[in-house]
Amino acid sequence: MTKILTGVLVILFALAAASYPPPKRVLAITDVGQDIYEARCTACHQPNGEGIPGVFPPLARAEWVGEEKGRLIRIVLHGMTGETDVRGITYNGAMPPWGDILTDEEIAAVLTFVRSSWGNDAPPVHTDEVRNVRVATEGRTAPWTTADLSKAENLAVPGYSETEKDENVGSSDDM
Repeated sequence: MTKILTGVLVILFALAAASYPPPKRVLAITDVGQDIYEARCTACHQPNGEGIPGVFPPLARAEWVGEEKGRLIRIVLHGMTGETDVRGITYNGAMPPWGDILTDEEIAAVLTFVRSSWGNDAPPVHTDEVRNVRVATEGRTAPWTTADLSKAENLAVPGYSETEKDENVGSSDDM
């Protein structure tokens, strides 16, 4: 009797489940960003964001990851070369530019993922922020240096304050 009752319940649950469409998986921007990170960034910065000491800087708990978005966007768009200090260690290497490979949406997604992973807790990067920096730096062919990125005009995102944009999280320009 128990087997029959169990069988009937299984059939009823299966019929009920079949009458509803399966839920659609909605990719969050961080899911897309994580996929891009895993495909493009892990070789140097490692799956845990810790980098390779003395060779490739960490992104985990790196002070500049959570600071001004404009600087971070510039690095991804045009690359970076030369000495830089991260978490008390000096690195002297080169990061390739990704601006010709990744779209504004992809850069926003991967930076949002980085800024919210491994102990980082910073607001998301929006597609229009990447677009504004791309337009403002159009024609740049050289990678950035620490000295370049220390200048006030290279820190912020052109067009609005970071506080203003972060109050509009979820705007229609996001993935």
